[in-house]
Amino acid sequence: MKSIQRDVMSDPFVSLLLHSLACFIMWKEIDNKLIREYQFDTFSEAFVFLNAVARLAEEHQHHPAIYNQFARVRLELTTHDVGDVITDLDRHLARAIDALAQ
Repeated sequence: MKSIQRDVMSDPFVSLLLHSLACFIMWKEIDNKLIREYQFDTFSEAFVFLNAVARLAEEHQHHPAIYNQFARVRLELTTHDVGDVITDLDRHLARAIDALAQ
C-alpha cells in the first residue's frame, strides 16, 4: 500500500493539483474579493514583490487593490466590470501572483 501511495504523490499532475489547492487555501474569499497577505523581511523585499505584481497586473490587464505597510503586503482581487465579484480573471491573476511568491 505504501508504494502505491508514494507513486501517486510523485505524479506531476497530483503535485501540481496539490500546489494549486494550497495556493487557494492561502487566498481568502471575503466580501466578493480574493484577499491574501504576504509578510516579507524588509520593506525593500516587499517593494520588489509589488513591482513584480504590477508587471503581472499589466500583462493580465487586471489590477489588484494593493495595501503596503512596511514589510507587509495585502492584495485584494475582484472584477469591477461585472459588479465587484470574483471571476476567472481574479483566480488566474492570483495563481500568477502565487508563482512570484515561491
